[in-house]
Amino acid sequence: MMTRWLILVGKGPPRLVRQLHGNGFSLVLVDMRPPIRGVDAVVCDDAQGAYEATRHLIKLGHRRIGLIRGPARHAFSQALTSGYRRALQEAGVPFRDTLVLEAAFCPEGGYEAAEVLLKEANRPTAVFTNDDMAIGAMRAIHDHGLCIPDDVAIVGYDDIEYAAHTTPPLTTVAVPKEEMGRLAVRRAIAQMEQGEQHVSSTTVVSHALLIRSSCGAGTGLRAGGGTGGADPSRQSHRTGRSQL
Repeated sequence: MMTRWLILVGKGPPRLVRQLHGNGFSLVLVDMRPPIRGVDAVVCDDAQGAYEATRHLIKLGHRRIGLIRGPARHAFSQALTSGYRRALQEAGVPFRDTLVLEAAFCPEGGYEAAEVLLKEANRPTAVFTNDDMAIGAMRAIHDHGLCIPDDVAIVGYDDIEYAAHTTPPLTTVAVPKEEMGRLAVRRAIAQMEQGEQHVSSTTVVSHALLIRSSCGAGTGLRAGGGTGGADPSRQSHRTGRSQL
């Protein structure tokens, strides 16, 4: 059977990976951990990114932090929840089911979920979600006559093209998509050159917490109306890369 090479981007169904691998494809997965052996992958540690984003909000003084995620069965949603819960637990902040909402991965989903959170008698002072949802959540916050970050801070995940151009600019966890693509191509080339001698591996790339104005750090604001120190609005916290 002729070997065929394929790079799969995104968190697809594991059964597809198994089927393609069983049909003779040499695979490189991008943004998805391999469900079987013998498959290369390039991923970002989404749980760690969510942990750092939530910890950042906690350091700003927030204790009621809403999480807007996708469907619970989705691997990305599970990673965000895991990191969010770990940050809360380490800080001694109680986990509240009422602050965790599921929605579609789109601005409309973020808007609808934020509407629910904002109608709570004791609404959250901060929200963590992915960038697409964050755009909708920010519109809901504005529609309620609230200010970002004075009344509700918000942090996203992905650093999509429009994240730096929202009002205010969105603090977010940046995923290095171009770097992941380059690494995936290199793994595919290695498969071609090494043939049966190739040893599959998973490469974990670095992410960066890009601190902009939407979280309050850039303006010196803290939850409850306090003030902070110097302006870190363009500060980037980056983690290292490891091979698994």
